Amino acid sequence: MITNSSQALPKTFWWHNLTQFGGAMNDNIFKLLMVYALIAWKGEASSAGILASVGLVFALPFLLIVPIAGNFADKFSKRKLIVILKLVELVVMGFGIAALSLQSPAMLYVTMFLMSAQSAFFGPCKYGILPEQVDSEQLSKANGSLQLFTFLAIICGTVLAPELSLLSEGNFSLAACVCLVIAGLGFLASWQIAPTPAHPSRQLSLNGFGSVFRTSLEIRKDGFLTLAVLALAVFSLAAAFIQLNVLDYGEQHLGLTPEAATRLFLLTAIGIGVGSTTAGWLSGRGIEFGIVPVGALLMSLSLATLGLMAEGNIWLSAISMAVLGFAAGLFIVPLQAFIQYRSPEDRVGAIQATNSFMSWLGILLASGLIYLNGAVLGGSAQNGFLLLACLILGLAGFSLWVLPDFFIKFIVMLITHACYRFQVRGLHNLPANGPGLLVCNHVSLMDAVLVMSSQQRRIRMLMSREQYEGYGRLTRKVIDLAQVILIHSQDNPKKLLQSLKTARQALDDGYLVCIFAEGSLTRTGMMRPFKQGFERIVKGTDYPIIPVYIGGAWGSVSSFYQGMPKIRLSEDFRYPVSVHYGEPLPTRSSAFEVQQAVSELSVESFELVKERRKSLGHELVASVRRNWNKLASADTTGREMKFGELLIASLLLRDRLRAQTDPSERSLGILLPTGTAATLANLATTLDRRISVNLNYTAPAASVASAQAQCEIRTVLTSRKFLERLSELPLGDNLLYLEDLLAELSGPAKLLAFVKARFWPARMLIAGISPVQPDEVATILFSSGSTAEPKGVMLSHHNLLSNIESFRSVVTPKREDVMLATLPFFHSFGYTVTLWFPLLSGITTACHSNPLEGETIGQLAEKYRASILLTTPSFLLAYVRKIKPEQLQHLRYTFTGAEKLQPRVAQMFEKRFGVQPLEGYGATELSPVCALSLPNVTVDNLEETGNREGRLGRVLPGMAMKIVHPESKATLGPGEEGLIYVKGPNVMLGYLNKEALTASVLQDGWYDTGDIGLMDVDGFFAITGRLSRFSKLGGEMISHGAVEEALQGAFGLSSDALVVVAIEDARKGEKLCVFHTEAALSEDSIREQLKALDIPNLWKPNPKDWQYLEALPLLGTGKLDYRELKALAAR
Repeated sequence: MITNSSQALPKTFWWHNLTQFGGAMNDNIFKLLMVYALIAWKGEASSAGILASVGLVFALPFLLIVPIAGNFADKFSKRKLIVILKLVELVVMGFGIAALSLQSPAMLYVTMFLMSAQSAFFGPCKYGILPEQVDSEQLSKANGSLQLFTFLAIICGTVLAPELSLLSEGNFSLAACVCLVIAGLGFLASWQIAPTPAHPSRQLSLNGFGSVFRTSLEIRKDGFLTLAVLALAVFSLAAAFIQLNVLDYGEQHLGLTPEAATRLFLLTAIGIGVGSTTAGWLSGRGIEFGIVPVGALLMSLSLATLGLMAEGNIWLSAISMAVLGFAAGLFIVPLQAFIQYRSPEDRVGAIQATNSFMSWLGILLASGLIYLNGAVLGGSAQNGFLLLACLILGLAGFSLWVLPDFFIKFIVMLITHACYRFQVRGLHNLPANGPGLLVCNHVSLMDAVLVMSSQQRRIRMLMSREQYEGYGRLTRKVIDLAQVILIHSQDNPKKLLQSLKTARQALDDGYLVCIFAEGSLTRTGMMRPFKQGFERIVKGTDYPIIPVYIGGAWGSVSSFYQGMPKIRLSEDFRYPVSVHYGEPLPTRSSAFEVQQAVSELSVESFELVKERRKSLGHELVASVRRNWNKLASADTTGREMKFGELLIASLLLRDRLRAQTDPSERSLGILLPTGTAATLANLATTLDRRISVNLNYTAPAASVASAQAQCEIRTVLTSRKFLERLSELPLGDNLLYLEDLLAELSGPAKLLAFVKARFWPARMLIAGISPVQPDEVATILFSSGSTAEPKGVMLSHHNLLSNIESFRSVVTPKREDVMLATLPFFHSFGYTVTLWFPLLSGITTACHSNPLEGETIGQLAEKYRASILLTTPSFLLAYVRKIKPEQLQHLRYTFTGAEKLQPRVAQMFEKRFGVQPLEGYGATELSPVCALSLPNVTVDNLEETGNREGRLGRVLPGMAMKIVHPESKATLGPGEEGLIYVKGPNVMLGYLNKEALTASVLQDGWYDTGDIGLMDVDGFFAITGRLSRFSKLGGEMISHGAVEEALQGAFGLSSDALVVVAIEDARKGEKLCVFHTEAALSEDSIREQLKALDIPNLWKPNPKDWQYLEALPLLGTGKLDYRELKALAAR
């Protein structure tokens, strides 16, 4: 359910609450003691007359005094009046004790009159002071607490009175001494209430009835306020009737004494307290009118049960009285809060006085109704309850007629919260009253319902006319009750303008208005470009724009994720969804700025999952058990393993690792090519709750040694056959070979592993006593070592799982899909997307260790019907030349990254294989996928653009991207070049042991990519350059400075004699060029020296791209002129 604001009610309110608690308890104790005393003195035969006369005397002062009491409350400080009135209560209680001691009925009636007079003056102060003590957003909460304490006081008074009567053995004056003590404590509490202002300019009128009449005329101008006052008057009549009638009902129908019958009303009082608290909770920061009809219907049902049940059924009577009280609590809190909220500040007392006067008229009518039913008509108390049930049923019907939209909204809210796992964030960003334009993303047919159910205010929704006309008659009737504003993109200009004017008028009337700015449901999961119509709605006003994001609904049956959307609450039962309200934006905000704000809220949506996030190991076990007998992994060595076999083997390998490694080793090195063996090694390490470190076997030896040293790796998992080719790499002392670890496994060990994999709880399969935390490091991936020391990027379970979920939300895997995996697992794309994504999505992976061997890859793709390919543009060209078209006939998606995809290469690939290669963008620090291009699709007659030439796609769901000025860091607008910043749950924990470096790239959750780019108004973006001197070649980030240092050392040249730059290349996207001042260098000599140089081949510029200059060009500052050098290289 919706929770109210976390802001606590102030202390002054609680002192006031305790003060009124004592007064309400005294009223009930003394009134009941008076009734018991009068019945004891006059006999039980006079009980009906006594009850009616006590009710009349109790009500009469309210009718006479309340009209002027409101004027006093408006003119003088309410706090001062409360202190004076508590002192008066002390005196009246003393007089009442004397009356009981003298056994004087006349004095008792005078006491009752004085006590009621004190309460009559107190009433307008009791409720009128609340708006001076709490914010308007807390009125429902405060009223719920006030009503709870009031009825707790009634409960205490109702319990204490009969017990005091019995304990004192009829000495009522002794019993009433308790009232004196309570009055004294109340007087002390009143002094703790904070001072409140007086209104000395307010004219004090002693013409009470004239004041009530004038106030009644004023509130008649406000229809809802008038109805609220009348509804509370009817409630007061019912409450007074029930309290008095229950005494006779207990005696006549249940055979109870007056004291025992009083305890029945105790249950009603408890119910009212619980109902009032529930109403305050349901109302949250607003006033939930929808529960008023619900309360009235429940009251009518409970009274009818009391009026029709068989004689002597005490248990059913008790239940009915409790439900009756609960329903009454639901009924009164919204009405009382509404009266306080709607009343002008200087008229609160007068309106409260009029409200009290009307309520006491109801109480007076209740006494008359009791007398009429019992003494005149001779009807039983049960008949009285049945008569009251009919009256309340009429009230329920009337409230349904007046408040149908509130009632429907409330019922929808209850259903929505029951059917979905619903979370709401940012409610404090919504105005508690007044207008505001909600601008929301649009992912499902349930979006409007989710927004309406997430908060208590009335919202006018803009809705597609086409969608409205497609619903049935009953659904349209419900929508009409919500007063939706119909609009359609195909409307003629006049009709469109009228819809926008209607929305503007709703804002002018103080409503919240919600618009789904995408214009239609997303077809791909990506946020569609926001239309600018909402800008016209708020133009020329100061109404705030509140960004809203609906999270989780993409993937439900009401979205396009599973095909044509439909509303099936049974299929989406307990589906997790969330609604997020962002900070209000200025009225002048553009569609681009609002969409950016909504995109940032999507990050919060994904972070919510973190609260219940499980580990990679847990998710693996769940996926394996869903796909036990399905093929999980295959490679070109001929090894095939089903999901179940893969988990069994991983558990066996984990046990062998435990036996041959020190438990204190947190990180294990893995040196294996892409394939089933590497998959097993990574899974076993993860299941053992250790950190996998896939070592880059293409990196220089120094980089491999550095990675092991940084991670304190003592054990490396590898294979003998693979290590034969890499004998020069420095590895740890403890080399473990998979061939040995998985050899000679015993039958019992395999059986135990099978039982664990198939049946053991997932939490027992993961090492460690405590659960895996979402931010626990899962893997460390190292940069290529292009700088002096490679950086270790720490990625958590939450990072990786969030990135997989984002990728999966737009690349919807089918059960028959097969991932063609050729990227190494030390590559972030290879680790996340070709290792973990297929395993957790339940699809098959076909692996090959060398991405350059096109013929072998083609055969593998043909054999396993590969449908998803992730690679780099350089490899695509090789596939065009070496793979036959029929071998990739099942291909659905081809994604490239790491380098720029040249249009010529993309066209060649699409022409040969019929699938358009699509570019993505990411970084190891982003786990790694951040943005993606998708196929253009047309679904339900609507085309959705998924890619654009020259752009790298749009940011994935759950992430946000912005372009900032490189120096000022100010956010830039569409089309402006700047630094690319990315935010999301996929952003790394940081660099291993490099806190300063981490702090330099992570700022308030945003990751500084170091790339220069721009973003279009519809979210598509491009990289236009690099802030630092790096090039991305073959998927690796290459530092120009590191290459320069290596070449300068090899050729014996100084830093002012050799420099490296990069220019665009039609084949690879980028290439390195060298300028030098050594005339003796020839192409052949360069080639020979490069061949002997022990650096990665990617670092070696082609000898044809070396140019001689007499001197390197310099700027006026003496620094190298890189712009001139690039221009020379391009020529």
